[in-house]
Amino acid sequence: MALLRNTLLMTLALSAAGCGNAKSADPAAVIAKLTAINERTCACKDMACMESTEKEHAKMQEEVRAVDKNDKAVLSKLAELEVAHNTCVEQAMAAQGHK
Repeated sequence: MALLRNTLLMTLALSAAGCGNAKSADPAAVIAKLTAINERTCACKDMACMESTEKEHAKMQEEVRAVDKNDKAVLSKLAELEVAHNTCVEQAMAAQGHK
């Protein structure tokens, strides 16, 4: 369920062009943080770890929403990171016997 929620959040964040955020997030910093979260997620061996990284990932959504929506390369990288994150979540859940 968290996987679907996170996918929905990322989709909404990436499609929120023109919402006029007053402050813009540094795309490189956002990408670096999401990459680090993904690495920790992929290394998870139990559900406690997975839940922890999922919380971190959810907290990042505000920063993702603040990224410039006109930079297609950044949006592409964010989408790529979301797919990688979801893949790690699915693999970790399957390893724990969850579908």
